[in-house]
Amino acid sequence: LLHFNHQTRETDYVQRLGSLRGEDLPYVLGVPLVGGLPLYPGNYSRSDAAVSETILSFVTNFAKTGNPNEPKYERNEFGVLKEKDVHKGLTWEQYNPNSQLYLSLGPKPRMRSHYRGHKMSVWLNLLPQLHRPGDRDVAMRHHYFFQ
Repeated sequence: LLHFNHQTRETDYVQRLGSLRGEDLPYVLGVPLVGGLPLYPGNYSRSDAAVSETILSFVTNFAKTGNPNEPKYERNEFGVLKEKDVHKGLTWEQYNPNSQLYLSLGPKPRMRSHYRGHKMSVWLNLLPQLHRPGDRDVAMRHHYFFQ
């Protein structure tokens, strides 16, 4: 599971916390690494380029090997095998329902757990309890969110 939480400095949107839907697309396409494209003009920072390089590394590793963390080594232009340090020791763990680990991708990518845990618990725990069928004499209006 991946949460893109990098915020581009030069944006058309007002200051906010986190990123907007689709804001990761230029990073997946490597736009910050080439300084911008006609559809994505802008001044990208070194931090933007680092985030793009990290996400591209994970995506290409997954496409090549089926594992976003492999290979850890690559050959340079002289054929010498060298360690890749794009992830800075980060391993993207596989998601499982118990630990609920996910990759928080931003200027300092790291594994985190329980994505928006408090907000998710409202939807996963509280609302289903409130929505449980009760007595037969309860009106259907009782189950509507808006009246």
